[in-house]
Amino acid sequence: MNKQTSQNFKDLATTVSCQELDWRAQRGVEGHRDLRAGSATRNEWVERNRATHRPAADFNRQLSELRQYFGAVCGARDVIQDMKRGVDELRRKQGVP
Repeated sequence: MNKQTSQNFKDLATTVSCQELDWRAQRGVEGHRDLRAGSATRNEWVERNRATHRPAADFNRQLSELRQYFGAVCGARDVIQDMKRGVDELRRKQGVP
């Protein structure tokens, strides 16, 4: 075999037939169809995200309300005053001025 014949065989081995190209193109079309069928549109994703974020936002709102309520009912100042009253009461019971 000469060099040209050897090169022709290599070229033939690396070329793709028309049938192979058609088959590959058809597989690509089918693959894209499958991907499109399994994917959601932008509007669907937006709605899904809203549905997911809504409970989280409600939870955060409730948590903020509880923090405000707790702060109003029992703030640091109230705790300190309550402790001071307790200490004063113990001192009175023991007779310490």
